Amino acid sequence: MATPAQTIQDALRRVAQFRHQQAGDPALARAIAEVKHFQVRRFQATCADLLHHPRYAKAADFFAGAVQRQELCQP
Repeated sequence: MATPAQTIQDALRRVAQFRHQQAGDPALARAIAEVKHFQVRRFQATCADLLHHPRYAKAADFFAGAVQRQELCQP
């Protein structure tokens, strides 16, 4: 059984491989960007209450902004 550290390292390797594949395929990169934009719009629509809640607004706004800027899923 893998240790938690090994599981994280394996996941990071898979992400790196996926990003390499995306970098070499402009059509795939465009498709992924379209999905990310859709996810942000959906998040903003379905979680509007979180975006305006005093406790959760900063975290929700950070998440939505990071996805929009593609910081969470982009190399």
